[in-house]
Amino acid sequence: MASLDKPGSPAGEAKRDFHERLFGRTAEHRKQLRAGIVNTRIEDLRRVTETYLRPELASTAVITHTAGAEIIAEQGLTLTRQELL
Repeated sequence: MASLDKPGSPAGEAKRDFHERLFGRTAEHRKQLRAGIVNTRIEDLRRVTETYLRPELASTAVITHTAGAEIIAEQGLTLTRQELL
């Protein structure tokens, strides 16, 4: 929320304005976004968490070095190796 209200540097404001115009976001859109955030109730947060943050849909990903892979295996996680180069 603070970042919505906080004034930016001149360069930052120019960059934000450019991107808002590029994606068709108006001052009215920004005002509605802020109002939506301010008017969010605890019931809204509970509903969203119950809908989207369900343990059965959770995933775990760990990026580590070769030595760290042993620790991951000890935790009982399935190891998938990806070579990057």
